[in-house]
Amino acid sequence: MKFRFLGFVSLLLLHSAWAEEKSPGWLSDAQHPSLQYRFVCMKGSERVVWRNGYPGAVTLKAHMKSFEYDGMEDVQIDPGATANSDLDTLNCGNFQVTVTRFSMAAPPPPPPPVAAKAASAAAPPPPPPAPILVAFEPQTEPIPEITTEALASIAVGMKQAEVRQKLGDPLSRLSIPDDRGLIETYRYNVTGDRPGVVKFANGIVTGIISPK
Repeated sequence: MKFRFLGFVSLLLLHSAWAEEKSPGWLSDAQHPSLQYRFVCMKGSERVVWRNGYPGAVTLKAHMKSFEYDGMEDVQIDPGATANSDLDTLNCGNFQVTVTRFSMAAPPPPPPPVAAKAASAAAPPPPPPAPILVAFEPQTEPIPEITTEALASIAVGMKQAEVRQKLGDPLSRLSIPDDRGLIETYRYNVTGDRPGVVKFANGIVTGIISPK
Protein backbone atom coordinates (compact mmCIF):
# COMPACT_ATOMS: atom_id res chain seq x y z
CA MET A 1 0.00 0.00 0.00
CA LYS A 2 2.90 2.40 0.78
CA PHE A 3 4.54 1.83 -2.61
CA ARG A 4 1.21 2.33 -4.37
CA PHE A 5 0.73 5.68 -2.60
CA LEU A 6 4.27 6.82 -3.51
CA GLY A 7 3.61 5.86 -7.14
CA PHE A 8 0.42 7.95 -7.16
CA VAL A 9 2.29 10.98 -5.71
CA SER A 10 5.02 10.60 -8.37
CA LEU A 11 2.40 10.44 -11.12
CA LEU A 12 0.70 13.57 -9.74
CA LEU A 13 4.02 15.47 -9.69
CA LEU A 14 4.77 14.42 -13.27
CA HIS A 15 1.31 15.62 -14.35
CA SER A 16 1.88 19.01 -12.68
CA ALA A 17 5.27 19.39 -14.41
CA TRP A 18 3.67 18.57 -17.79
CA ALA A 19 0.89 21.14 -17.21
CA GLU A 20 3.47 23.84 -16.37
CA GLU A 21 5.46 22.98 -19.49
CA LYS A 22 2.36 23.39 -21.63
CA SER A 23 1.43 26.71 -19.92
CA PRO A 24 4.35 29.15 -20.55
CA GLY A 25 4.67 32.49 -18.84
CA TRP A 26 3.07 35.73 -19.92
CA LEU A 27 4.26 37.35 -23.17
CA SER A 28 3.91 41.07 -23.96
CA ASP A 29 2.90 42.60 -27.28
CA ALA A 30 5.79 44.69 -28.65
CA GLN A 31 3.63 47.70 -29.53
CA HIS A 32 1.33 47.45 -26.48
CA PRO A 33 3.50 46.33 -23.53
CA SER A 34 0.62 46.33 -21.03
CA LEU A 35 -1.25 43.80 -23.20
CA GLN A 36 -0.08 40.30 -22.27
CA TYR A 37 -1.01 36.81 -23.42
CA ARG A 38 -0.06 33.20 -22.88
CA PHE A 39 -0.97 29.83 -24.42
CA VAL A 40 -2.56 26.94 -22.53
CA CYS A 41 -2.73 23.50 -24.15
CA MET A 42 -5.38 21.20 -22.63
CA LYS A 43 -6.10 17.75 -24.12
CA GLY A 44 -4.93 18.76 -27.58
CA SER A 45 -6.86 22.06 -27.79
CA GLU A 46 -5.17 25.47 -27.76
CA ARG A 47 -6.42 28.38 -25.64
CA VAL A 48 -5.03 31.93 -25.53
CA VAL A 49 -5.41 33.83 -22.24
CA TRP A 50 -5.22 37.62 -22.62
CA ARG A 51 -4.50 40.06 -19.76
CA ASN A 52 -5.23 43.80 -19.88
CA GLY A 53 -2.90 46.02 -17.84
CA TYR A 54 -4.32 49.27 -19.23
CA PRO A 55 -6.68 51.54 -17.22
CA GLY A 56 -9.40 51.32 -19.90
CA ALA A 57 -11.23 48.47 -21.62
CA VAL A 58 -9.30 47.09 -24.60
CA THR A 59 -10.71 45.85 -27.93
CA LEU A 60 -8.34 44.14 -30.35
CA LYS A 61 -8.09 41.92 -33.39
CA ALA A 62 -5.16 39.48 -33.50
CA HIS A 63 -3.76 37.37 -36.33
CA MET A 64 -2.92 33.88 -34.96
CA LYS A 65 -0.68 31.74 -37.16
CA SER A 66 1.09 28.40 -36.69
CA PHE A 67 2.18 25.55 -38.93
CA GLU A 68 -1.38 24.17 -39.05
CA TYR A 69 -3.56 27.20 -38.19
CA ASP A 70 -4.10 30.64 -39.69
CA GLY A 71 -6.98 32.79 -38.42
CA MET A 72 -8.17 36.04 -36.80
CA GLU A 73 -9.46 36.49 -33.24
CA ASP A 74 -11.62 39.34 -31.87
CA VAL A 75 -10.99 40.00 -28.17
CA GLN A 76 -12.52 42.40 -25.60
CA ILE A 77 -10.88 42.76 -22.17
CA ASP A 78 -12.03 44.87 -19.23
CA PRO A 79 -9.36 46.96 -17.45
CA GLY A 80 -7.24 44.79 -15.17
CA ALA A 81 -9.10 41.64 -16.29
CA THR A 82 -8.42 38.59 -18.48
CA ALA A 83 -10.21 37.03 -21.47
CA ASN A 84 -9.91 33.71 -23.29
CA SER A 85 -9.71 32.80 -26.99
CA ASP A 86 -10.31 29.14 -27.86
CA LEU A 87 -8.63 28.55 -31.22
CA ASP A 88 -10.36 26.40 -33.83
CA THR A 89 -7.63 23.75 -33.84
CA LEU A 90 -7.09 20.34 -32.25
CA ASN A 91 -3.29 20.63 -32.16
CA CYS A 92 -1.02 22.68 -29.91
CA GLY A 93 2.01 24.38 -31.41
CA ASN A 94 4.13 27.49 -31.68
CA PHE A 95 1.94 30.45 -32.67
CA GLN A 96 2.92 33.80 -34.13
CA VAL A 97 0.69 36.57 -32.73
CA THR A 98 0.24 39.88 -34.59
CA VAL A 99 -2.11 42.54 -33.20
CA THR A 100 -3.64 44.15 -36.30
CA ARG A 101 -6.17 46.42 -34.56
CA PHE A 102 -6.06 47.90 -31.03
CA SER A 103 -8.28 50.42 -29.25
CA MET A 104 -8.69 51.44 -25.62
CA ALA A 105 -11.68 53.17 -24.06
CA ALA A 106 -11.24 56.03 -21.62
CA PRO A 107 -10.67 54.85 -18.04
CA PRO A 108 -13.53 55.44 -15.60
CA PRO A 109 -13.18 58.63 -13.51
CA PRO A 110 -11.89 58.07 -9.96
CA PRO A 111 -14.44 58.33 -7.13
CA PRO A 112 -14.37 61.70 -5.32
CA PRO A 113 -12.81 61.80 -1.82
CA VAL A 114 -15.25 61.44 1.08
CA ALA A 115 -14.38 64.86 2.57
CA ALA A 116 -14.77 66.68 -0.74
CA LYS A 117 -18.07 64.90 -1.37
CA ALA A 118 -19.44 66.01 2.03
CA ALA A 119 -18.28 69.63 1.51
CA SER A 120 -19.91 69.90 -1.91
CA ALA A 121 -23.14 68.04 -1.09
CA ALA A 122 -25.27 71.07 -2.00
CA ALA A 123 -23.40 71.80 -5.25
CA PRO A 124 -24.29 69.86 -8.40
CA PRO A 125 -21.72 67.28 -9.44
CA PRO A 126 -19.36 68.29 -12.23
CA PRO A 127 -20.09 66.83 -15.68
CA PRO A 128 -18.18 63.65 -16.54
CA PRO A 129 -15.20 64.03 -18.86
CA ALA A 130 -15.79 63.43 -22.54
CA PRO A 131 -14.95 59.88 -23.61
CA ILE A 132 -11.55 59.45 -25.22
CA LEU A 133 -10.72 56.68 -27.65
CA VAL A 134 -7.10 55.79 -28.23
CA ALA A 135 -6.85 53.81 -31.46
CA PHE A 136 -3.98 52.01 -33.20
CA GLU A 137 -4.58 51.26 -36.87
CA PRO A 138 -1.49 49.74 -38.54
CA GLN A 139 -1.26 49.45 -42.30
CA THR A 140 -2.82 46.02 -42.98
CA GLU A 141 -4.56 44.48 -45.94
CA PRO A 142 -8.38 44.18 -45.63
CA ILE A 143 -9.75 40.76 -44.77
CA PRO A 144 -10.78 39.12 -48.07
CA GLU A 145 -14.50 38.46 -48.60
CA ILE A 146 -16.44 36.21 -50.97
CA THR A 147 -20.06 36.41 -52.09
CA THR A 148 -22.78 33.92 -51.25
CA GLU A 149 -23.05 33.19 -54.98
CA ALA A 150 -19.38 32.25 -55.13
CA LEU A 151 -19.76 29.89 -52.16
CA ALA A 152 -22.87 28.37 -53.76
CA SER A 153 -20.82 27.52 -56.87
CA ILE A 154 -18.80 24.99 -54.86
CA ALA A 155 -20.10 21.41 -55.07
CA VAL A 156 -19.24 18.13 -53.36
CA GLY A 157 -16.61 16.25 -55.35
CA MET A 158 -14.65 19.31 -56.50
CA LYS A 159 -10.89 19.28 -56.11
CA GLN A 160 -9.13 21.58 -53.71
CA ALA A 161 -7.39 23.43 -56.55
CA GLU A 162 -10.76 24.23 -58.16
CA VAL A 163 -12.06 25.68 -54.87
CA ARG A 164 -8.99 27.90 -54.48
CA GLN A 165 -9.36 29.06 -58.08
CA LYS A 166 -12.99 30.07 -57.45
CA LEU A 167 -12.79 31.41 -53.87
CA GLY A 168 -9.11 32.25 -53.32
CA ASP A 169 -7.20 31.59 -50.11
CA PRO A 170 -9.32 30.91 -46.99
CA LEU A 171 -9.44 33.14 -43.93
CA SER A 172 -8.32 30.17 -41.80
CA ARG A 173 -7.46 26.53 -42.43
CA LEU A 174 -7.60 23.49 -40.13
CA SER A 175 -5.84 20.23 -41.09
CA ILE A 176 -6.37 16.98 -39.13
CA PRO A 177 -4.80 13.65 -40.21
CA ASP A 178 -6.81 10.52 -39.37
CA ASP A 179 -7.32 6.94 -40.56
CA ARG A 180 -9.07 8.16 -43.73
CA GLY A 181 -6.22 10.49 -44.71
CA LEU A 182 -6.04 14.28 -44.40
CA ILE A 183 -9.24 16.06 -43.29
CA GLU A 184 -9.20 19.83 -43.93
CA THR A 185 -11.60 22.68 -43.16
CA TYR A 186 -11.46 26.02 -45.00
CA ARG A 187 -13.23 29.00 -43.44
CA TYR A 188 -14.15 31.99 -45.65
CA ASN A 189 -15.49 35.45 -44.77
CA VAL A 190 -18.73 35.84 -46.71
CA THR A 191 -20.05 39.33 -47.53
CA GLY A 192 -21.64 40.79 -44.40
CA ASP A 193 -18.96 39.34 -42.08
CA ARG A 194 -20.57 35.88 -41.94
CA PRO A 195 -18.56 32.63 -41.89
CA GLY A 196 -18.75 30.03 -44.66
CA VAL A 197 -17.02 26.64 -44.46
CA VAL A 198 -15.77 24.15 -47.09
CA LYS A 199 -14.67 20.68 -45.90
CA PHE A 200 -12.23 18.37 -47.72
CA ALA A 201 -11.08 14.77 -47.40
CA ASN A 202 -7.80 14.03 -49.20
CA GLY A 203 -8.19 17.13 -51.39
CA ILE A 204 -11.84 16.49 -52.42
CA VAL A 205 -14.83 18.58 -51.24
CA THR A 206 -17.06 16.61 -48.87
CA GLY A 207 -19.33 19.35 -47.55
CA ILE A 208 -20.21 23.06 -47.69
CA ILE A 209 -21.70 25.07 -44.81
CA SER A 210 -23.32 28.31 -45.97
CA PRO A 211 -23.93 31.23 -43.57
CA LYS A 212 -27.43 31.54 -42.16
